[in-house]
Amino acid sequence: MKKISILSLLVLLSGSALSEPSWIWSSKNAGGKDKATFRKTFELLGVVKSASLQLSCDNGATAQLNGTAAAECPDWQEPAKADVSKLLKPGKNELLIHAQNKGGAAALVATLNVELADGKKLTVETGEGWEFTPEAAGEWKPATVIAKYGAGPWGDVFAKSSGKTVPGTATDIADIQALPGFKVEMLYTVPKAEQGSW
Repeated sequence: MKKISILSLLVLLSGSALSEPSWIWSSKNAGGKDKATFRKTFELLGVVKSASLQLSCDNGATAQLNGTAAAECPDWQEPAKADVSKLLKPGKNELLIHAQNKGGAAALVATLNVELADGKKLTVETGEGWEFTPEAAGEWKPATVIAKYGAGPWGDVFAKSSGKTVPGTATDIADIQALPGFKVEMLYTVPKAEQGSW
């Protein structure tokens, strides 16, 4: 009985990623028109009670769970959130995210939170252990961690769903403290549709 319990615990932990997600991509030096598919496989040791997937990608992505469309993120400032309870199953599961860059920085972040019927919880997050394959290629390689969640230029991108300040909105000048003799001015707001993310 003890051996089964220890084995179950190890399998459950192997599905969990880091305690905090990371932004990942195929490499540190992103190409302006990069396209890649990222994947993570994980085990579920029981029946799913609830599950929710959040993702954001600079510049956009679609996600699949076990071969079925799960969520779409049209732009990194418009993160996707979806109930994916019905797409998961006991045993092996696969999360695929098809991502693309449209110039400038490129990165992907995703968090899948699962609660099983017995009350156990599992979190799968982008970070170490993810793989990618370039468009139209079959070889899977380790994904590269670009930055921890919360780092610039993306910030707390999932804050949109919690009512916090949405990334991409300039900080109010009144909230910036400058040294004596210096002042802060708004010089330019980047038109996202024309110039992408800076």
